[in-house]
Amino acid sequence: QIIANIMPDAIPDPDHNNNQCQNHPTMHAPIDWDGDTVPDPEDNCYEDDNPGQEDADSDGDGNVCDDDDDDDTVPDTTDQCTPELTDDALSPAELALLQEDLDFVDDDDGCPDTDMGVTVKKDDPIEIDVSETVPFPVEVTVQNGNVAADAMVILLLKSVPDECEAYWVCEDGDDCVNDVIAGEIYSQLELVVSDIAADDSAVVTRDYELHCYEKCDHQVFLEVGVAPLPPV
Repeated sequence: QIIANIMPDAIPDPDHNNNQCQNHPTMHAPIDWDGDTVPDPEDNCYEDDNPGQEDADSDGDGNVCDDDDDDDTVPDTTDQCTPELTDDALSPAELALLQEDLDFVDDDDGCPDTDMGVTVKKDDPIEIDVSETVPFPVEVTVQNGNVAADAMVILLLKSVPDECEAYWVCEDGDDCVNDVIAGEIYSQLELVVSDIAADDSAVVTRDYELHCYEKCDHQVFLEVGVAPLPPV
Protein backbone atom coordinates (compact mmCIF):
# COMPACT_ATOMS: atom_id res chain seq x y z
CA GLN A 1 0.00 0.00 0.00
CA ILE A 2 1.04 3.65 -0.49
CA ILE A 3 0.21 6.27 2.16
CA ALA A 4 0.45 9.93 1.15
CA ASN A 5 -0.57 13.09 3.01
CA ILE A 6 -1.65 15.73 0.53
CA MET A 7 -2.08 19.23 1.95
CA PRO A 8 -2.49 22.68 0.42
CA ASP A 9 0.78 24.58 0.03
CA ALA A 10 -0.36 27.19 2.57
CA ILE A 11 -0.73 24.56 5.29
CA PRO A 12 2.37 22.31 5.21
CA ASP A 13 2.35 18.96 6.98
CA PRO A 14 4.84 19.03 9.86
CA ASP A 15 5.14 15.23 9.86
CA HIS A 16 7.55 14.64 6.98
CA ASN A 17 7.74 10.93 7.74
CA ASN A 18 4.28 10.51 6.23
CA ASN A 19 5.11 12.33 3.03
CA GLN A 20 4.96 10.36 -0.14
CA CYS A 21 8.72 10.64 -0.63
CA GLN A 22 9.33 8.89 2.69
CA ASN A 23 7.13 5.89 1.89
CA HIS A 24 8.48 2.51 0.97
CA PRO A 25 5.53 1.04 -0.93
CA THR A 26 4.98 -2.68 -1.12
CA MET A 27 2.90 -3.97 -4.08
CA HIS A 28 0.85 -7.13 -3.70
CA ALA A 29 -0.25 -8.62 -7.05
CA PRO A 30 -2.26 -11.83 -7.33
CA ILE A 31 -0.54 -14.70 -9.13
CA ASP A 32 -3.90 -15.95 -10.49
CA TRP A 33 -5.87 -12.92 -11.60
CA ASP A 34 -8.88 -14.83 -13.00
CA GLY A 35 -8.99 -17.41 -10.21
CA ASP A 36 -8.92 -20.43 -12.50
CA THR A 37 -6.03 -22.11 -10.58
CA VAL A 38 -3.59 -21.50 -13.46
CA PRO A 39 -0.80 -19.03 -12.49
CA ASP A 40 -0.78 -15.91 -14.63
CA PRO A 41 2.66 -16.53 -16.21
CA GLU A 42 1.33 -19.86 -17.51
CA ASP A 43 -2.27 -18.79 -18.22
CA ASN A 44 -3.15 -18.39 -21.93
CA CYS A 45 -6.12 -16.21 -20.89
CA TYR A 46 -5.07 -14.65 -17.60
CA GLU A 47 -8.13 -12.38 -17.39
CA ASP A 48 -10.70 -15.08 -18.22
CA ASP A 49 -11.54 -18.23 -16.29
CA ASN A 50 -10.33 -21.20 -18.36
CA PRO A 51 -8.85 -23.90 -16.11
CA GLY A 52 -8.59 -26.34 -19.03
CA GLN A 53 -6.49 -23.91 -21.11
CA GLU A 54 -8.19 -25.06 -24.32
CA ASP A 55 -6.54 -23.55 -27.40
CA ALA A 56 -8.02 -25.04 -30.57
CA ASP A 57 -5.67 -23.38 -33.05
CA SER A 58 -2.58 -23.58 -30.77
CA ASP A 59 -1.80 -19.90 -31.28
CA GLY A 60 -1.12 -19.22 -27.59
CA ASP A 61 -4.46 -17.50 -26.97
CA GLY A 62 -7.00 -19.67 -25.17
CA ASN A 63 -10.38 -20.18 -26.82
CA VAL A 64 -12.22 -18.02 -24.28
CA CYS A 65 -10.15 -14.92 -25.13
CA ASP A 66 -9.26 -15.70 -28.77
CA ASP A 67 -11.36 -13.67 -31.22
CA ASP A 68 -10.68 -16.18 -34.02
CA ASP A 69 -10.78 -19.66 -32.49
CA ASP A 70 -10.21 -21.60 -35.72
CA ASP A 71 -7.63 -19.17 -37.13
CA ASP A 72 -9.43 -18.74 -40.47
CA THR A 73 -9.20 -14.90 -40.44
CA VAL A 74 -12.99 -14.67 -39.99
CA PRO A 75 -13.68 -13.19 -36.52
CA ASP A 76 -15.80 -15.27 -34.17
CA THR A 77 -18.38 -12.47 -34.12
CA THR A 78 -19.18 -13.15 -37.79
CA ASP A 79 -18.06 -16.78 -38.09
CA GLN A 80 -21.22 -18.80 -38.80
CA CYS A 81 -19.61 -22.19 -38.28
CA THR A 82 -17.10 -22.21 -35.43
CA PRO A 83 -17.62 -19.04 -33.38
CA GLU A 84 -16.74 -20.57 -30.01
CA LEU A 85 -14.66 -23.73 -30.15
CA THR A 86 -14.14 -25.82 -27.02
CA ASP A 87 -11.58 -28.21 -28.53
CA ASP A 88 -7.90 -28.14 -27.64
CA ALA A 89 -4.84 -28.43 -29.89
CA LEU A 90 -6.54 -29.58 -33.07
CA SER A 91 -4.30 -31.13 -35.68
CA PRO A 92 -3.69 -29.17 -38.90
CA ALA A 93 -6.03 -31.56 -40.74
CA GLU A 94 -8.78 -31.16 -38.14
CA LEU A 95 -8.38 -27.40 -38.13
CA ALA A 96 -8.50 -27.23 -41.93
CA LEU A 97 -11.96 -28.81 -41.88
CA LEU A 98 -13.25 -25.86 -39.85
CA GLN A 99 -11.64 -23.08 -41.82
CA GLU A 100 -12.57 -20.91 -44.77
CA ASP A 101 -12.15 -22.07 -47.52
CA LEU A 102 -11.16 -25.44 -48.95
CA ASP A 103 -12.34 -24.62 -52.46
CA PHE A 104 -10.42 -21.32 -52.44
CA VAL A 105 -13.64 -19.33 -52.91
CA ASP A 106 -13.89 -16.96 -49.95
CA ASP A 107 -17.51 -16.21 -49.08
CA ASP A 108 -16.64 -14.66 -45.70
CA ASP A 109 -18.91 -16.86 -43.60
CA GLY A 110 -16.11 -18.72 -41.83
CA CYS A 111 -17.43 -22.08 -42.99
CA PRO A 112 -15.67 -24.77 -44.98
CA ASP A 113 -16.96 -25.13 -48.53
CA THR A 114 -17.56 -28.30 -50.50
CA ASP A 115 -18.62 -29.03 -54.05
CA MET A 116 -21.62 -31.31 -54.64
CA GLY A 117 -23.02 -32.80 -57.80
CA VAL A 118 -25.90 -35.03 -58.84
CA THR A 119 -26.56 -37.67 -61.45
CA VAL A 120 -30.07 -38.84 -62.30
CA LYS A 121 -31.55 -42.09 -63.57
CA LYS A 122 -35.11 -41.99 -64.90
CA ASP A 123 -37.38 -43.67 -67.41
CA ASP A 124 -37.20 -41.84 -70.73
CA PRO A 125 -39.18 -42.08 -72.92
CA ILE A 126 -42.27 -43.39 -71.14
CA GLU A 127 -45.46 -44.97 -72.38
CA ILE A 128 -48.72 -44.69 -70.47
CA ASP A 129 -52.37 -45.40 -71.24
CA VAL A 130 -54.84 -42.55 -71.16
CA SER A 131 -56.69 -42.02 -67.86
CA GLU A 132 -54.33 -44.19 -65.84
CA THR A 133 -52.17 -42.93 -62.98
CA VAL A 134 -48.79 -44.64 -63.12
CA PRO A 135 -45.79 -44.18 -60.77
CA PHE A 136 -42.27 -43.79 -62.15
CA PRO A 137 -39.04 -43.83 -60.10
CA VAL A 138 -36.28 -41.23 -60.21
CA GLU A 139 -32.91 -42.24 -58.75
CA VAL A 140 -30.63 -39.41 -57.63
CA THR A 141 -26.97 -39.92 -56.72
CA VAL A 142 -25.43 -37.10 -54.67
CA GLN A 143 -21.65 -36.88 -54.97
CA ASN A 144 -20.04 -34.99 -52.10
CA GLY A 145 -16.79 -33.01 -52.17
CA ASN A 146 -13.99 -32.60 -49.65
CA VAL A 147 -15.97 -31.96 -46.43
CA ALA A 148 -18.52 -34.22 -44.74
CA ALA A 149 -21.94 -32.58 -44.97
CA ASP A 150 -25.70 -32.91 -45.16
CA ALA A 151 -27.30 -32.18 -48.53
CA MET A 152 -30.57 -30.59 -49.59
CA VAL A 153 -31.89 -32.22 -52.77
CA ILE A 154 -34.54 -30.35 -54.77
CA LEU A 155 -36.63 -32.16 -57.39
CA LEU A 156 -38.92 -30.18 -59.69
CA LEU A 157 -41.43 -31.49 -62.22
CA LYS A 158 -43.12 -29.25 -64.79
CA SER A 159 -46.14 -30.45 -66.74
CA VAL A 160 -49.21 -29.06 -68.51
CA PRO A 161 -52.68 -29.19 -66.92
CA ASP A 162 -55.26 -31.44 -68.61
CA GLU A 163 -52.62 -33.00 -70.85
CA CYS A 164 -50.10 -35.09 -68.86
CA GLU A 165 -49.90 -34.06 -65.20
CA ALA A 166 -46.96 -35.11 -63.01
CA TYR A 167 -46.81 -34.94 -59.21
CA TRP A 168 -44.23 -36.16 -56.70
CA VAL A 169 -45.15 -38.85 -54.18
CA CYS A 170 -44.03 -37.37 -50.86
CA GLU A 171 -42.51 -39.55 -48.15
CA ASP A 172 -42.14 -38.83 -44.44
CA GLY A 173 -39.75 -35.93 -43.92
CA ASP A 174 -40.11 -34.60 -47.47
CA ASP A 175 -41.33 -31.09 -48.18
CA CYS A 176 -43.66 -30.99 -51.19
CA VAL A 177 -45.37 -28.07 -52.92
CA ASN A 178 -47.69 -28.17 -55.95
CA ASP A 179 -48.74 -25.02 -57.79
CA VAL A 180 -49.79 -23.73 -61.20
CA ILE A 181 -47.57 -20.95 -62.50
CA ALA A 182 -48.00 -19.31 -65.91
CA GLY A 183 -50.08 -22.21 -67.19
CA GLU A 184 -47.72 -24.95 -65.98
CA ILE A 185 -47.97 -27.35 -63.05
CA TYR A 186 -44.94 -27.08 -60.75
CA SER A 187 -44.50 -30.04 -58.42
CA GLN A 188 -41.49 -29.60 -56.13
CA LEU A 189 -40.05 -32.01 -53.58
CA GLU A 190 -37.24 -31.19 -51.14
CA LEU A 191 -35.45 -33.79 -49.05
CA VAL A 192 -32.38 -33.90 -46.82
CA VAL A 193 -29.66 -36.51 -47.22
CA SER A 194 -27.72 -36.65 -43.96
CA ASP A 195 -24.10 -37.40 -43.10
CA ILE A 196 -22.48 -37.80 -46.51
CA ALA A 197 -18.79 -38.43 -45.88
CA ALA A 198 -16.11 -36.45 -47.70
CA ASP A 199 -15.56 -37.69 -51.27
CA ASP A 200 -18.45 -40.12 -50.85
CA SER A 201 -21.89 -40.42 -52.45
CA ALA A 202 -25.45 -41.21 -51.41
CA VAL A 203 -28.36 -42.53 -53.45
CA VAL A 204 -32.02 -41.60 -52.93
CA THR A 205 -35.07 -42.63 -54.94
CA ARG A 206 -38.44 -40.91 -55.19
CA ASP A 207 -41.50 -41.70 -57.30
CA TYR A 208 -43.71 -39.36 -59.22
CA GLU A 209 -47.17 -40.15 -60.55
CA LEU A 210 -48.14 -39.36 -64.12
CA HIS A 211 -51.69 -39.08 -65.42
CA CYS A 212 -52.41 -38.31 -69.09
CA TYR A 213 -55.78 -37.12 -70.37
CA GLU A 214 -55.26 -37.43 -74.12
CA LYS A 215 -53.37 -39.81 -76.35
CA CYS A 216 -50.51 -38.01 -78.08
CA ASP A 217 -46.90 -37.03 -77.46
CA HIS A 218 -46.40 -34.99 -74.29
CA GLN A 219 -43.43 -33.65 -72.38
CA VAL A 220 -42.71 -33.59 -68.66
CA PHE A 221 -39.66 -31.62 -67.55
CA LEU A 222 -37.49 -32.71 -64.62
CA GLU A 223 -34.99 -30.44 -62.87
CA VAL A 224 -32.70 -31.59 -60.04
CA GLY A 225 -30.53 -29.49 -57.75
CA VAL A 226 -28.38 -30.09 -54.66
CA ALA A 227 -26.72 -27.87 -52.05
CA PRO A 228 -24.75 -28.53 -48.85
CA LEU A 229 -26.50 -27.52 -45.63
CA PRO A 230 -24.95 -25.34 -42.90
CA PRO A 231 -22.49 -25.35 -41.26
CA VAL A 232 -20.88 -26.06 -44.64
